[in-house]
Amino acid sequence: MTAPRPDPRNSGLQGPPSPAGSLVAAGVRGAGLFARRADEPDWGDPVLGAMSALAALGPKPHRLSLQRFRRGYDRLGLLFGRTKAQTRVDGLHLSGATGPLRARRYHPPGRPRGRLVYFHGGGFSIGSIASHDHFCRFISHASGAEIISVEYCLAPEHPFPAGVEDAIASLHAAARDPLWSSPDLPLVVGGDSAGGNLALIAAQQAGPGLIDGLWLVYPTVGGTLDMLDGNRRLTDSFGLPRETAAWFLNTYAPDPGARDHPWMQPGTALDCAGLPPTYLGLAERDLLFEGGMNFARRLDDLGIPQQTDVFEEVPHAFIHMIGVSAASHAAACTLGQGLDWLFDRAGTRLG
Repeated sequence: MTAPRPDPRNSGLQGPPSPAGSLVAAGVRGAGLFARRADEPDWGDPVLGAMSALAALGPKPHRLSLQRFRRGYDRLGLLFGRTKAQTRVDGLHLSGATGPLRARRYHPPGRPRGRLVYFHGGGFSIGSIASHDHFCRFISHASGAEIISVEYCLAPEHPFPAGVEDAIASLHAAARDPLWSSPDLPLVVGGDSAGGNLALIAAQQAGPGLIDGLWLVYPTVGGTLDMLDGNRRLTDSFGLPRETAAWFLNTYAPDPGARDHPWMQPGTALDCAGLPPTYLGLAERDLLFEGGMNFARRLDDLGIPQQTDVFEEVPHAFIHMIGVSAASHAAACTLGQGLDWLFDRAGTRLG
């Protein structure tokens, strides 16, 4: 029996604070994450429009030093993703492929409804448990999930397949009962962008019965430049510029021969028939959108229960803007409902 589902409308998470123009301007320049082309359509959310315009004044993010790129990405969630979520957070370590990995555990108010092992995004080269801290707080509060967020090894220090191997090992480690306050609850694995790629592969390698659901936010389901080159709908992408996406791939898999490995395109090259019920949250103005939709259609063809939400007016990486952007905040609430859906399905099956 699962605990009552939280209602974001009554949880103190309903509306983002009104951003100060100076904070948005300073934060965008400091993070240096986004790039905008001159012919990009207007954004319905004025904050996203301001961020896009300001970001166009700075350098492409991957042209910064790697250290500065990573610092800027970590700051993004701190500056623009702040949430009023009331969650308890503590640190721990999980076993990775070659040693212990840092992780954070998020406890929602009241008894959890389910458990989530989460892998952060960042092109396999940036990102951390810090960059996604506020998003994990938000989702934990909004959905009632107890979350363990994992900090896997990054390229270029640890190129492919190190991140995948860490994800597989840490999912099995996190499934051990002593790590959770309620080990009897449904277990879901998830992630955003590159983290969604790792979550998908970990789910495919998990074996029967280990996990009850898969929760993916604008995931990288194919890892080749051909996938992006085939996307003629967008010449570029606010939140994930095409040139930066190419840099991520070249940094993660510098050996061209490695890019033919099935783990580089798990949505098409690996067996998906044994996947658990899956939720997909996709941003339409995203270079990864078409790959995500193709993956959703593949799940349908295989008879895998799936639910896909398409967000028309938010960019890639919108989960880091829920504190200043009303559109991003609303989309994040829907992501929480998607996690609810997975817990409901698992609870019905297990109960």
